[in-house]
Parts: sequence; structure tokens; C-alpha cells
Amino acid sequence: MFLQTRIRVTQAEGDADTEIVSVAVQLATSANRPVAVVAEDTDILVLLLYHCNTDMSEVYFCLRPKAILGCTTVPVKCIQISVVQHEIGAQGM
Repeated sequence: MFLQTRIRVTQAEGDADTEIVSVAVQLATSANRPVAVVAEDTDILVLLLYHCNTDMSEVYFCLRPKAILGCTTVPVKCIQISVVQHEIGAQGM
């Protein structure tokens, strides 16, 4: 199914924050289309904020909340990395 829609999926085993971010940065650098990283770990958000730059395609961090008390209907929140970088930079001046 993912091959038919040209969606690339990479799954890392265990705690693989740096591997996930490395693949996202590589795709954003080489591809001419947006990259979305879906994760539960905000450490990945911090790494994306550090490693992404304006020479790349747009990168989104989509926070998938952990299931709380069996509730699976909580929506995914997507954050555009460049917008957060801009806001952080604007507040630092």
C-alpha cells in the first residue's frame, strides 16, 4: 500500500531517536517534498529543531500521543519545524 502511494516508511527498533532524525534529515535534504516524522517522543522534536535548516524540504513533527486509559481517538498534532525555529529565533533577539 505504501509503495503504491510513494510513501516511505522507516521503523527503528528500541530507542532510536538519532536514527529517526537522521533518516528524516536525509530525506528532507534529498527529496523535493515535505517529510513527516510521527513519534511519541519529544526528544525527536528537539533533535529536529537542531538539525533541520532552510536548505531542506519542510519537515513536520507529528506528535502521536500515547494511549491513555485505552483512549485511541486523541488526534495527532503536527508541528512545522521551520515555524518553531523562526519563533525561537525571533524571541531570542
